[in-house]
Amino acid sequence: MNESTRPKRVVVVDAENPLVEVSGDFYWLEDHERIVSQARESAYAQGYADGAAAAAQRWPRTVVVRYRRPLLRRTLATVFVGFVVLAYAVTLIDGMVGSVHSP
Repeated sequence: MNESTRPKRVVVVDAENPLVEVSGDFYWLEDHERIVSQARESAYAQGYADGAAAAAQRWPRTVVVRYRRPLLRRTLATVFVGFVVLAYAVTLIDGMVGSVHSP
């Protein structure tokens, strides 16, 4: 129903007592859906803007991304470095013991 075919004056009566006229602001269903849709969109835009502004104040704009090697690679690298340090320590100790006990 477009606006030209809608009646200008509509009387709304109470469902329990049809002799009582209900007064107030009433809207056609199409108008109501349009008004609610506009209010929803503006509220969403306002909430989004408020959230973006709040997030911009709290969080830094730069993010540091670090690459972490997989656990197996880190474990193998740690074991390898440990063996190298152990071999170096054994070599040092052997050199010190050998220099003390050599004739």
